[in-house]
Amino acid sequence: DGGDWLWEVMCDLQESGRVEKIGVSVYDDAQLVPILEEYEIDLVQLPLNVLDQRALVSGRLDALREAGIEVHARSAFLQGVLLARPDDLPEQFAPLRPHLERYHRFRVGQNLTAIKSALSFVLQTRVDCVVIGAVRA
Repeated sequence: DGGDWLWEVMCDLQESGRVEKIGVSVYDDAQLVPILEEYEIDLVQLPLNVLDQRALVSGRLDALREAGIEVHARSAFLQGVLLARPDDLPEQFAPLRPHLERYHRFRVGQNLTAIKSALSFVLQTRVDCVVIGAVRA
């Protein structure tokens, strides 16, 4: 609701030079498809990491790049899951444990740190930017 009004406001701000790019942050294609059909956005922020490759598998990442839309990847560390030891996962991530165990065996076998492995995967996909979040522990 209110998307058309917001779009008009953002376009006015862009035309006045107060906004450089207009973009959206989505969780999946189901959110993105209707936006792309309705608006000519400049930028998309989407989740992408070793365990969440939906944007790659669907071809969406390539399609966005071909359309000239800038792509920013977020969740490169999957809320810290890719940096944690499989035994230390919070309960809500327990279903990921077998995948995480396989991933950790692979990265250790390649002599990669958790951070380097996670970031290297995302950066090799040709995204324009990786958004990193952090909290003080």
